[in-house]
Amino acid sequence: MTREEDGAWHDRGRIEAKTRADIGALMTAHPMGEALAEVAYTLAARLDAGVEDKALPGVARELRSHLVELARLGVPDDDGFEAGLSRPALPPAVGDPENPGPGDPGSGGR
Repeated sequence: MTREEDGAWHDRGRIEAKTRADIGALMTAHPMGEALAEVAYTLAARLDAGVEDKALPGVARELRSHLVELARLGVPDDDGFEAGLSRPALPPAVGDPENPGPGDPGSGGR
């Protein structure tokens, strides 16, 4: 049995208890957050209960995937960092009259 933050005792395994604690730190107001959390709790409970050896890696990967998605939803994306990464700095187009590059006619041999 594990004791939750609300003080109540629950019959949960170690993986589910840790998953609940981690998700508590990750939760956001995103509309998908609660649904993803519930799926993660179910997957963690299945791991605690024991799954077939063949299914174990898949269930573990799926749990990890849900936790990563919850973590991603919890990080505000308002700093513009990713926006700058998604726009590569390219050289000016060949023949661009407003911004001639080296070797363009009329560039003065630059």
